[in-house]
Amino acid sequence: MLGIASPEFHDLGKYEFKADMPSAGNIILDNETNIRVDFMLVNDLPRISYGTLAGAEISTQLDDRNDVIFGLSSWEGGSGSRVRVKIPFQGVMSDTAFERTGNISYTQYSLGWRHYYMNNNAAWRWSYKLAVHEIFDIDFKERMVFAFASGPAAGFKRVVVMESQGAGMMAIEAGLGAEKSMNRWLSFGMDAGYLQGVRRVVLNNGTMKTNFQEEASGSDYLQIKLPAQLGPDGSLGYLVSGTDVYKKMRMNVDGWQIVFKVNFHY
Repeated sequence: MLGIASPEFHDLGKYEFKADMPSAGNIILDNETNIRVDFMLVNDLPRISYGTLAGAEISTQLDDRNDVIFGLSSWEGGSGSRVRVKIPFQGVMSDTAFERTGNISYTQYSLGWRHYYMNNNAAWRWSYKLAVHEIFDIDFKERMVFAFASGPAAGFKRVVVMESQGAGMMAIEAGLGAEKSMNRWLSFGMDAGYLQGVRRVVLNNGTMKTNFQEEASGSDYLQIKLPAQLGPDGSLGYLVSGTDVYKKMRMNVDGWQIVFKVNFHY
């Protein structure tokens, strides 16, 4: 099966993708004095409106109108934005291309029941289904690239990469389906459903890599309050707007999905 899905992800799209980044750097005056410059980095990411869903489904017939179904699928989506900003770096205000991307993927399995409320074996079969989904192997990656176009750093890049994982999210799906029989062993179908999360999960096991100097001083000093930060326990938190506080980022997969299927009957 192949289709699209639009999970909400809640804190990710609503807060982390929209968080401003309070920042500071130094410039050098004519008398070689370092002056701190405070500024706000703004590069919001659009919400991930949909992504590709691909997988397989196995069904066992209970009778002419009822099936037990088991599915395994993976989803992947991403968002990106590129802006031009001026950043105080290596003593001057440097023209900089600031590219930011966020990508997330997960794997899920489902167990459910499908009922055919219109079962015309010679033409179309119409159905509804209820299923429980377990979402695991959630991977989130955010990447920021600062490409300096002027000043002493022209032609160089600074990169920040943050990764985090999660597991154990559960959701319930209700949906409708249609299936067109071609012959005794082949049919084509489509399912449309909505997932409602039972519980949210906090991303953890995070890592962060950067080629910025951690303790840079003087003209190399540059401090950026990132929109997400790893907590002492390794969990991922988002920057609460207007504060220096990071709050644990909770995720869900509430949203619709549509898949197209090629069915083989044995």
